[in-house]
Amino acid sequence: MIQTQAVYSVIGGGFDNTIRRKAEYSTISGGFGNIIQANAPHSTIGGGIANQIQDNADESTIGGGHGNWIETNSVRSTIGGGWANVLVNAPWGTIAGGVNNIILNAGACSVGGGVGNTIEGRASYSTIGGGIANAIHTNADYATIGGGDSNTCNGSHATIPGGLLNSASGGFSLAAGSRAKANHDGTFVWADFTGADFSSTATNEFAVRATGGVRLVSGVDSNGVPVTGVSLPAGSGSWATLSDRNAKENFAGADTRKILE
Repeated sequence: MIQTQAVYSVIGGGFDNTIRRKAEYSTISGGFGNIIQANAPHSTIGGGIANQIQDNADESTIGGGHGNWIETNSVRSTIGGGWANVLVNAPWGTIAGGVNNIILNAGACSVGGGVGNTIEGRASYSTIGGGIANAIHTNADYATIGGGDSNTCNGSHATIPGGLLNSASGGFSLAAGSRAKANHDGTFVWADFTGADFSSTATNEFAVRATGGVRLVSGVDSNGVPVTGVSLPAGSGSWATLSDRNAKENFAGADTRKILE
């Protein structure tokens, strides 16, 4: 059904699809139970089931899927597909797909996919690539979570590439691995898969937990084999120089008498 004052609007097919009043120049291509609400002109629903573009969300698009909603004031926003994804007061926002992803009260944000990912109020210009149960919280604008599981950004311009249970609370901070906690501004925190939190302790700190040891390589041979650098063995408090006997030449016997003199 196309209501009055929805001029130049089209419903291509399907069943029980509706374009309401003053949603002019809008299109529903097909599907079932899809709605473009009043005052959402120039909007499009490609198909699917029970998808909805609400009032004052003009120039918005839902490609398909099931139960995806672009809610009030989310102008020029897009949901590609998936199930139960929602944009609420999120102008210029994008959710490409996935399940139960939400952008709430934040402009120009994007969620690539995944399950149960959230970008919250005033975290504008932020991105979650995918994963499950990741969240960018209020005021964490320009933040990025690449993916992973249960990662959270609370700091502006903060980054979590992925991993598990990481948090970047400091501004311009980065947390990666497992249970890395970048709690201070400007910190880089890298944590291995030890079953405990590993947290920053000061602003602009670079902190690494690597209980299996650390190796820094500064040179390789013609085959790409490391020959120079340093290592910090597991459990050690002292650095050791990397050494490869096969990369050395011009060996000579030691004069034991001179050594003892």
